[in-house]
Amino acid sequence: MAMICNDDCISMLSGNDGQGTQKTSHAAAFPKGIPVSFKYDGKEISLHEAKCEEKVTGEENNQEIFRRTVLENGLAVEMKGHFYDNRVVDFTVYFENTGSENTKQLTEINAYDLKFAPPFEGPVDMSSHWENPKYTMDDEKRPMIHLMRGNEGCKYATLEEMSEEFKTLKEDESFECTGCSCGEYYSPYFITDWPGGGVCLALGWSGFWKAYFHIKEGVMSFKGGLKRCNFYIKPGEKLRMPRVMYVYWEGEPEDGYNAFRRAYINYIAPRDTDGKIMFPPISSPCPDENATNGENEINWVQNVMDDTGAELYWHDAWWHVGGFPAGQGNYTFPIEKNVDHERYPRGVKILGDIAHEKGYKFMLWFSPEFYPENCTMANEHPEYILREPGRKGGTLNMASDEALDYMIRYLDECIKTYGVDVFRTDDGIHWGDVFANEEENREGVLEIKVVEGLYKLWDGIRERNPGLIVDNCCGGGTRLDLELCSRSYSLWRTDTSVWYHVLGDMLRHPVLNQVINMSLNRFVPFTVCATCNYDPYTVRSGFNGGLTINMDLRKPDFDKAELRKAYAEVRRLRQYFLGDFYRLINDGYDPYSWCSYQYNVPEESKGCVFVFRRDNSPYPMATIGLKGLDPKKKYEVDFYYGYEKAKTEVLSGAELMNYNVTLESAPGSLLMEYRERPPRHYR
Repeated sequence: MAMICNDDCISMLSGNDGQGTQKTSHAAAFPKGIPVSFKYDGKEISLHEAKCEEKVTGEENNQEIFRRTVLENGLAVEMKGHFYDNRVVDFTVYFENTGSENTKQLTEINAYDLKFAPPFEGPVDMSSHWENPKYTMDDEKRPMIHLMRGNEGCKYATLEEMSEEFKTLKEDESFECTGCSCGEYYSPYFITDWPGGGVCLALGWSGFWKAYFHIKEGVMSFKGGLKRCNFYIKPGEKLRMPRVMYVYWEGEPEDGYNAFRRAYINYIAPRDTDGKIMFPPISSPCPDENATNGENEINWVQNVMDDTGAELYWHDAWWHVGGFPAGQGNYTFPIEKNVDHERYPRGVKILGDIAHEKGYKFMLWFSPEFYPENCTMANEHPEYILREPGRKGGTLNMASDEALDYMIRYLDECIKTYGVDVFRTDDGIHWGDVFANEEENREGVLEIKVVEGLYKLWDGIRERNPGLIVDNCCGGGTRLDLELCSRSYSLWRTDTSVWYHVLGDMLRHPVLNQVINMSLNRFVPFTVCATCNYDPYTVRSGFNGGLTINMDLRKPDFDKAELRKAYAEVRRLRQYFLGDFYRLINDGYDPYSWCSYQYNVPEESKGCVFVFRRDNSPYPMATIGLKGLDPKKKYEVDFYYGYEKAKTEVLSGAELMNYNVTLESAPGSLLMEYRERPPRHYR
């Protein structure tokens, strides 16, 4: 089998069909064939031009596309995809052995293999090049890869989490990076721009992935998928690959990432039973940690949270027999055996009952994937656990249907019995346990099956409990990849903010929240984290559709009235959060700089702007340029320096597109809310 060139994709994105004819149909925007490549028994295979069985269904703005082809020895390759808003491509590829014998060896699998031939003409976002410390002359004429760093706050405090890194490609230069979901140095979210356009791309894989970029003779190549793959497939076996979602754009970079963001919000983000977006809740966890006991928690939910405006009662890791972390893995039937009745003499159900009586949702912590030595699961069901040699504990074998069924039944009974509205899952797969149990010549297969099992675990409890919210925590936000974010929100996207709180540094964690908002909100917006103060600067930095205040509300000097104002502002700002997102001032985590970003709802001609003067900034004034406005129209703008409205001004779109903001204090913040003024009021 010979390598097949992806010429169709090249001609498609250069705007014609190879004959000079403009292509505007659905087929012109969604690649033909199956856009993957791999080696089969050492031979290079590409399926871009493969003859496929095809089925297209769905609505105009959300078409489902299925393609399947069968190669030698019964190796079938199929693609299940979606095409959103006539521009956003989302697909997953599967390999299946339909024959009666093992396939030959598959290696170097690219779950996506895309080529684009853009004109490399048009506007350039110079701000990214100015931020790039490795800038060289004429870089603005070349493709630039915007990389998002990973999340390692579970290991140490760092302001680099989810921040940007840049790589410019010169002619015939390539770049490759790897990661494990979001838990290593890079996260699987990429923006590559060039003069006049670019590609915004994300991977959905909660294991080890790779991404590859290359430019040669005007053709941009994007490849990626599994980092570890060298295996054969057994008869009847079907293996999925990482999910990929991307949008090709022409124009400004924000045109591309806002198309991606809107597709995520409209078609992928979790919804309630009425089909409505579920915002991250407003919450104030009880901070007792190891001293937590049932009576303290009852007092917290019954009395302490009163008159704050919170929406969620959050109960974390301390209710298990043995506490935390020793209590991890004490999951057995009957479920009451796992509750520490010495510290919780009235059990856990009473906490959910009181929360619901008070009008709160109830969140409860679990850790269903990792099992320490001598936990009940390790002792009673060792057959359900993967472990490295010499270990008694290990990782739930989510490749086992029996183990998966057991855990789904256990969690489902807890959720129903205790009245859980938000399932908080923490810790995760310990990959050494997985790799130690791989079969010979099957590198990557067990990883695939364990990751698939993780998705089945979450899907299983969500299907049995409609409207359940999954809080995706794994040592913070180490698993904020596209696939898991499609099933969950993250209410604790990093541990770093808590480390800064413990260190007494109350100025770093607002900057961290600003940095993560600026990076991650272009792709998957529904993530929040611990906010360790309730002043406007800190709260606005932490707002991301919801808010988590991590403070002890029982202290005599705690100002509940001020907290109520903070929560009221969060609820008011949600109306803008589903709009387009723009970064107005982006200087990374520089404490001497300013930061600003905007949410714009073009359908309603309204939005809001966050402006932050950081603690070490010597500059009392900064200029912002709002996006998505009509320069000729008038807008009513409300200004909030604190939680009370300071003033309202009528400004033209042109004025707001070049507006000077003054903040006397550092740190300090300004919130601007704007709406188009009805034409009858124009003068």
